[in-house]
Amino acid sequence: MATHASIANRTALPTTGTQLFLLNKRTGVMFEVPCVTSIGDISVENEMEDITCIRDTARRYQAQMASASQTSFGMYFNAYNPESVRLFNARRDKDEFVVALAFPEFDADGLLVSADDASKPTVDITTDPSNPMFELTDERIYLVFDAAVVSFPISGEVAANFTSTLTLQINGDPELAPESALPDLTLPTP
Repeated sequence: MATHASIANRTALPTTGTQLFLLNKRTGVMFEVPCVTSIGDISVENEMEDITCIRDTARRYQAQMASASQTSFGMYFNAYNPESVRLFNARRDKDEFVVALAFPEFDADGLLVSADDASKPTVDITTDPSNPMFELTDERIYLVFDAAVVSFPISGEVAANFTSTLTLQINGDPELAPESALPDLTLPTP
């Protein structure tokens, strides 16, 4: 794994090498979503409460609970691929997932590790078998959130591949994890 400093000094993080893993909460089955081609906005907005007083000359707001929101992932669809079929069935079965978007992994020299060779999360069912969770590796950073499938439409056209857009309802706040892989954000003491 590259040091945080060698990666943190980059201007931008490439999407190349990013992987999307889903853990079905009902079945405990984890799988990688095949061939993701695009990632929609992954964000949750806070509801804002108006706390303006009559004496105020401008409106004031205070952040409240996070509002549910949606994100989407573009991908190719293959009816002969088990992961494509799992996603297609997930909406019908009203399955809920723990989602782990794995950012690219880099080696000790700061070079990109191929997705085939990159570390992958595993499933932890020992803590609570009724609530399977990801066990994340320290070699890369993940954006993790709970979600449910809203839609998984399949489309195609002449002389093209079948595609789909997986739309997920985000439940709760997304988190960057594991803590051990995140950069140190403590401020230096004077």
